[in-house]
Amino acid sequence: MGRKLASFAAAIEVKGKQLDQTFKALIEEIRPNPLAAKANATLVLRRNQELLDLQKQIINFRSEVVDRFESGITALHQVLPNIIPSYNLSFHLHLDVLEYRVVGVRLADALKLSNHLLPLKDPSFGVQRLGLKMIQFAYKESVSCVNYCQGALENTLIGTNPSIEAEIRVQQLQFMLFAKSTRAQLSGLGHPVNDNTVIMDGATVKAGLEAVSAISRRSPGTCAGLMATAQDIATAFEYQDGSEPSSIPKIKNDYTKQVENLWGRHELGFLSMCSRSHPYSAKTFSDGCPNCEKQAQLSADEVFRESGKHLFEQKFLRFMHSGSLEPHKPECPDPESSKSAVQSVEQPGLEADATNAVVMELTLEERLESSKSTEQLAVQRVLEANAASEAVMELTAEERFLAAMRKGPPKILAGVPCNAMKPQNEEVGKELAGGVDNEARTKTTLAVRMDKQELIRVEPEKELTMEEKFLVAMRKIGKN
Repeated sequence: MGRKLASFAAAIEVKGKQLDQTFKALIEEIRPNPLAAKANATLVLRRNQELLDLQKQIINFRSEVVDRFESGITALHQVLPNIIPSYNLSFHLHLDVLEYRVVGVRLADALKLSNHLLPLKDPSFGVQRLGLKMIQFAYKESVSCVNYCQGALENTLIGTNPSIEAEIRVQQLQFMLFAKSTRAQLSGLGHPVNDNTVIMDGATVKAGLEAVSAISRRSPGTCAGLMATAQDIATAFEYQDGSEPSSIPKIKNDYTKQVENLWGRHELGFLSMCSRSHPYSAKTFSDGCPNCEKQAQLSADEVFRESGKHLFEQKFLRFMHSGSLEPHKPECPDPESSKSAVQSVEQPGLEADATNAVVMELTLEERLESSKSTEQLAVQRVLEANAASEAVMELTAEERFLAAMRKGPPKILAGVPCNAMKPQNEEVGKELAGGVDNEARTKTTLAVRMDKQELIRVEPEKELTMEEKFLVAMRKIGKN
């Protein structure tokens, strides 16, 4: 779109120069006689045909490409705010400026040509009628363009594009001057205009000039040339009395032409955005945003805030917690299994071992916050401790007694675990009350328990100690 914008601007510049260069040749081809009326009209229409075609190309490109692209970007931003930023695209307004520029070139050439046709001596007055029609057409089109400019100034994005706003306001003043000049000429030729148009009054012109001055003060680098043109137009309004055709000042804005030229050399891969959300190439426009100058660039803090505007941190954390906890919860929790687990932990003979096994488990929140290596180590310890405790639970009374003798007597104070075990009992209660996954834990411990039971067997009598041989003999005597 930037290259198309530059090509349209260059074409308007070229066509305007061609009209100036071919003006004398056209005047020589005009023949003021009754037989050449049709040929004269054909010459005038052919002269404006290229500019009319260029204007149609600008309108079609704006409606079929630019408007669809801008509406598509807006729709994508609403669906994907993290991927598609909220751009302030000003290509539509740029093309409005180019369209008004084409119309201004045509109107200036039409008035210049009509002023040369009216003094010619034609017995049939064919040339004079042709010049009169051109003035009437210029008046109607200038009034329409004043209204078009007002519609463009009511656009919501115009306030963030000071250079475009200033140029549209100057173009509106120029069209007002066209309308006032042609209306005065028509009245002098005996064809007064009987409409109620009040767009050429002094208050309207003064308000437009003050608006351009305010924009120029805010952005002197982009609107300095436009301010000079606006003052020339205001001076022309003061001296416009209708006695003779007045010259219409041309709009001079070297900054706008430079920006349009750079848009044609836009380089991909360096997309940047200013504080007013204008997209541009940081390499092509190295001095900053072409619409609002260098002082409107984003700072580092503003870039960080803009990039994190649509991260949804709280929603992301809620999703992570729900995704990590909900799939592991049993659909139908078994209250009997929970009750049996609590009872097994409360047995006095197994309380110390079961507490040591359960305390070593990490809670779900600690697993999320810990690193991967720590989590794997903790899970491995939990599985080993659970397997050892469950294996002890399956042993007979004699085997539990032997296992306890190997480990040494438990530390018991008046039938109550020592103080070191009390915090562990509290952790066990919290773990059980927190809804630990009993079903997944039971499946894991059962598999480990079967393997552990195969390893923990009563060794043959020849390998038993004296105490073990004594207990085995006593058990046999009891059976007999």
